[in-house]
Amino acid sequence: MAVTQRDIATKLGISQSLVAGVLGDKPGVWVSDQKRLLIVDTARDLGYRPNAAARMLRSGTSNTVAFVTLRARGFEQAQIIEVLAGFLQEIRYELSLKIYAEQSELLLGLEEMVRSGACAAVFLDGAEGQVEEQARLLERLSMPFIVKGRFERTNPTWPQVDFDHERMMDESVRRLVEQGHHRIAYLGYASSLAFAGCLQAGFTQSMLDRLSVNVSPDDIGLVTDPHLECALAQTEAWLSRRDGTVPTALVVGATSEATWRGIELALARRGRVMGSRPEDFMVTGLHYERQPLLFGQAQVFSGIDALHLTDAMCRQLLAPILQKRSLEQPIVRIFPNWRSLDSLELLNTVEFRRNHMEG
Repeated sequence: MAVTQRDIATKLGISQSLVAGVLGDKPGVWVSDQKRLLIVDTARDLGYRPNAAARMLRSGTSNTVAFVTLRARGFEQAQIIEVLAGFLQEIRYELSLKIYAEQSELLLGLEEMVRSGACAAVFLDGAEGQVEEQARLLERLSMPFIVKGRFERTNPTWPQVDFDHERMMDESVRRLVEQGHHRIAYLGYASSLAFAGCLQAGFTQSMLDRLSVNVSPDDIGLVTDPHLECALAQTEAWLSRRDGTVPTALVVGATSEATWRGIELALARRGRVMGSRPEDFMVTGLHYERQPLLFGQAQVFSGIDALHLTDAMCRQLLAPILQKRSLEQPIVRIFPNWRSLDSLELLNTVEFRRNHMEG
């Protein structure tokens, strides 16, 4: 059962109106500094949480941010909620989770939230087409909101956050070109989602800018479920060419572990591994999982996860919105860090040496 102001007053043997005045920071309430501190400390020790509705009536504003989505989507969504809740706690706001089964229900829910003044801002998460309809409704109702995704072409004024997919692909190509590679293929997702198109477009533009090469459709591979079999078949097709156009390197725009396993399997069947030696097949790009390779080594971006994305959204977008400050830049694009993706073989060797030296 939630702790009330009456509970605090009873424990301290004082009036509830005095407790309410201190905890509500009401003007005209006289109390000694020692007594005020005792009330605040007791409230904290008992786990007292102010009533959001009552506080909204007093201030005229809500201290709640709503996370709105259609259906729960697993681990990534859980990461977003975790970071968002932690940030809001820092600034003394509360998080309200609103998960709907149907788009029509969600839209009605948004209208009710705006009508009742139940929240100060809304974070919309989900498929781009559905989110766009939700955001347009909030825009018409003048409710502050943030969207996750790529909406800069159709709605450049919306506060939005996502990764800088084009720049990530350009950096992937740049590193391969600096290693002397000119025959570079691309393996990404067969998806209509905006991020997949941005990744592929970033690769083709980088190849044009850095090598003056118009990428052939034969050098673009797109994976669908099951990812391992698709990645295996596409990589084998590239390695089986006999006309001198066999790629020497690959940029990966599909983050699934299965995609990377398919590439490795195709190379292993030819006695090759990923790496930077002349006989190796050099691979760069995106790798979401922390799972290492089986053999060899690749160069990938780290931090391609909802944790980094949500933290940037909170600091750069949500904070100024709640403080009613104008946004310097409504479009936030995250550029992750670069790291080496090592193999089990390499990690085991390092671990062995460490244990041996410590022994």
